[in-house]
This record gives sequence, structure tokens and C-alpha cells, in this order.
Amino acid sequence: MKNIKSILFSLAIVGILFTCVLVYSEIQHNKMVRPPEGKVTLDEFLSIKQRICCTNNVVIDGKPHTLVLGRFDTYFSALPSGPPAYIFDEQNVLVAWCGDTGNNSTFVKKWFPPDLTHAECAQKRRTEK
Repeated sequence: MKNIKSILFSLAIVGILFTCVLVYSEIQHNKMVRPPEGKVTLDEFLSIKQRICCTNNVVIDGKPHTLVLGRFDTYFSALPSGPPAYIFDEQNVLVAWCGDTGNNSTFVKKWFPPDLTHAECAQKRRTEK
């Protein structure tokens, strides 16, 4: 009986440690994709964020915007289902962002043109190099 208790205790400790690693990974991933605080221009953003996959000029509600997609990176055990995305208005000021576009269909429907997918954006970037 004492042996079973020590096994269960060990399993509980391993489970708690595993959960801590998962939470820490999510926090670190969110720090990686979060834009700087305050008013951020496109030029400032591009000079700070090095993990950019592509940029596209898009028209949203009849106004020009720039859509910037980050690289689809993971941090240890954080598993985002889509890349981060950042939207800049016609004055090149950040107006919206999403850390995981795979989990936020509302953001994608509002800010992505219907004819542009993540894969197409990434492919466009590769062919422009």
C-alpha cells in the first residue's frame, strides 16, 4: 500500500511539473508575438520583430491596410494553430493583432481578404525573394 501511495505521489508531481512547463511555454510564446505597447508604426514594428513571414497590402472596408504575418513558430511545447497577424492602417499605425490566427476566426474574417490565405501569403513572400 505504501508503494502505491509513493507511485501516485510521483505521478502527481510529474503531472504538476508537466502542466507548469505547458503554462510557461504559452506565456513565453505570447511574449514572442505580442506587439510593443503604445502607438506602433509599421517601420518600428518591422525593425523590432524579426520573425516576419510576409507583408501584404490589402483593402479592408474600402481602406488600404497592411497585413503582416509572423512566422508560424512554436516555443518549446506551445502549439499555436496559426501564425500571428498584425494589421496596420493607412497611416501605418498598428490597429489590430492576433497571436494565433488559427484559433481566431473572427479576426481572420474581419481582417483577411477572402482571396488570401496564410499559405498564399507565405508563398508570395518566398517568390519575391
